[in-house]
Amino acid sequence: MKLLLPLLIASSAAVLADTPNSQRTIDLGTYCYPPIFNSDAAHLHSCPSEDLDPRYTTGPTTPPRARKHKKQPRATWDKIGPCLRGNATDPDSTEFCVYYSSAVGGPNRGIIVLTEAERADYILKYPAFHDPEVAESMAGGTGLNKFTPKAKVVPIPGKEYGVVATETIFKGESIIAETASMLVDYSPVYKLPQKDVMRLQAFGLEYLPDAHRERVLNMSTHGSRLDVVHKLEKVLVTNAFEVKVDDDNDNGLYALFADSYHWDYKTFTQYATAIRTIYPGEELTVSYINGLRPHHKRQSGLRRSWGFSCTCPVCSVSTAQISASDARLKQITLARRALADRTPSSPATPQLAEMLISLLEQERMHILMGEAYAYAALEWNGVGEAWTATRYARRAIEEEVMQVREEKGEDIEDMMDLVEDPWEHWSWLWRTRKRMNWKPLRDAKKKEIEEAVEEAAVEVEAETGSGGEEGTQKEAEETS
Repeated sequence: MKLLLPLLIASSAAVLADTPNSQRTIDLGTYCYPPIFNSDAAHLHSCPSEDLDPRYTTGPTTPPRARKHKKQPRATWDKIGPCLRGNATDPDSTEFCVYYSSAVGGPNRGIIVLTEAERADYILKYPAFHDPEVAESMAGGTGLNKFTPKAKVVPIPGKEYGVVATETIFKGESIIAETASMLVDYSPVYKLPQKDVMRLQAFGLEYLPDAHRERVLNMSTHGSRLDVVHKLEKVLVTNAFEVKVDDDNDNGLYALFADSYHWDYKTFTQYATAIRTIYPGEELTVSYINGLRPHHKRQSGLRRSWGFSCTCPVCSVSTAQISASDARLKQITLARRALADRTPSSPATPQLAEMLISLLEQERMHILMGEAYAYAALEWNGVGEAWTATRYARRAIEEEVMQVREEKGEDIEDMMDLVEDPWEHWSWLWRTRKRMNWKPLRDAKKKEIEEAVEEAAVEVEAETGSGGEEGTQKEAEETS
């Protein structure tokens, strides 16, 4: 299930202002419309009954579906409401509510979810809501919701603030593991007027603890000075990323984070890991866009969506270097397409996979190295080079585990199977068999290897003197 999760991750790296003291007052039985917030803080106003919007309700009137996962603990939402139907005159139309749980990230953080009743009930099955130790165990480094002490926030010309390393951060080190603060379903975005979605989002923000709510509002809006309703919307537009969970709902979610990392839907946590060694003075960067696009499209996309141009070393090069880089990016795209093609007509070879690795190194696209190593492993195994395939499979496992924080996932398990027995792996001589229609080859090669292993075992047994009484008697004669 795709979710438009505005995963609000307001990490220490995103706290750019002092937290003001504020008194909150929430009357869950009273909703003013419009507006329900004042201009300088996310506070609800009590309002006369004649000003109430009858479309809003204090809680859901649509019952959640029956739970299918009865063996798991029944987590509950701490707070629910307000709610609003997609069609106020149709009692059967989808009803959207604000849900809040303090279980995710601990009582000093919590998570807001804007969705409908059935999906809200489904979301509660994840370990994030009933087993917080799972996220903590995967966090590594300094722990959950704590930023690495090896970096600091500094002003960056052209884009407000950035994070710069103060000490060497080695490849594989955890930068941050941070739980989501807000999750927004795409469905209400499609079915409700924008002003209603914005107000529901802002109401949900009021459930967060004071300090964390202020961290969220301090996230970048690229200089915009707005009231809370519009400021939160700007924060979401600037910082949110689409994420997924595993239900059958086709609607996406977007999540609001201060940065983009690896998203784990079981723990509702984003993980950031150093994918290469980062030296003191270097900026820690996260790609907001598709790095395979040409230079001019990357820059225009950043300016349009986030309000700044990239000034990293890859982007700040001469016109000639940009042209050469764009050509490499095009070839990377073609190589990946060929390597993913498992038909007999595919031009993929082990050498093409190694060229892909070289191109990615030139472009410093370390995030794709795990995929490239996996392609190399499959291609070498596909032509009968088991040990070369094993070497690349080991590299692929290292890269993928480092990024996803667990030894699971289809790609990782596939590489582990190859490492365990490349000759029994599905990819053994697969390119050769497809292109040559050489079906007996696998069985013949397997028999040849088994015979060689058996002969080697006999030789080892003879050399170690474990050949029975004759071997023992011969050793005794030689000793005397």
